[in-house]
Amino acid sequence: MTLTAALFLVLVLPARSGFAQRPSDAPVASIAGQSLDACAQDLQSPNRVVRLRAIRTLGFFGQPAADALLEALQHDDTAVRFLAAAHVGRLGGKALEQAQPQLAKLVAQDQPLPVQMSAAYALCEAGQTKQYLPALITGLQHSERGVACHAADLLARLGKDAQGARSALQDVYARNKPGVKGGDYHLGGAANNALRRLDAK
Repeated sequence: MTLTAALFLVLVLPARSGFAQRPSDAPVASIAGQSLDACAQDLQSPNRVVRLRAIRTLGFFGQPAADALLEALQHDDTAVRFLAAAHVGRLGGKALEQAQPQLAKLVAQDQPLPVQMSAAYALCEAGQTKQYLPALITGLQHSERGVACHAADLLARLGKDAQGARSALQDVYARNKPGVKGGDYHLGGAANNALRRLDAK
């Protein structure tokens, strides 16, 4: 599974502000029959499908998964780092507070753009929008639909905090809205959804 394919996995993760609530801090014994410890162990599986299933599930354990997610930000698998950063941003709280130094490194290092975007999104959730929102705006211009749609999805999750991306989102939507020759329906829809979240009450 490529990183671009993994982008579509994160699009189904619950997002903040209207998409789903942040997980509760209350302990959860298992999710889909898997314990937190089992998921953390599966991150070391030689099978990438098992690793990605584990990292997707970990975030749903809420704050108790903070340590495992923080460790996953340094995983050898690019897609695991990508998904871990998105989870941390969604969780906020202790997980995000502890992860900020590593997230900043992921943005600054020579990482694939999707990883940088997920880390930048998490840092925006931590209140560092001015510094890290540009990474998401850059992602909107990417030639691969999955990357650009993911950028729009992350901006939607930020909601009103992503006001600085309004012009870029409007441009993407104008070029890809229904009826525009050569436009991409999926990208136009993602941009329009993000614009709606910017204006949500």
